[in-house]
Amino acid sequence: MVNISGYEVQQKLYESRRTIVYRALRIQDACPVILKILNTPYPTPEEFASFKREFALTQKLPLEGVVKAYSLEKYEHSLMMCLEDFGGTSLATILSSRQLS
Repeated sequence: MVNISGYEVQQKLYESRRTIVYRALRIQDACPVILKILNTPYPTPEEFASFKREFALTQKLPLEGVVKAYSLEKYEHSLMMCLEDFGGTSLATILSSRQLS
């Protein structure tokens, strides 16, 4: 499993060409969080800008049912979003584990 300073990574939830998403605990306060990291060792300026916009838009939506964006942090040569973990399960995981009726 990956080692991220300040976090105890518990599991990888998702990986695409663009991002990797982990479920973790923030060590300082034992808060459950989701960590979303750009999946490129050296992202382009456009990838940085897009990721920053995504974070800013998420942060501006303080609505019930919308995940809270806690922080945008440097991670190695990339960026990482720290997001609220409400304990949900992805639709892909649900679909792979049982049949819908």
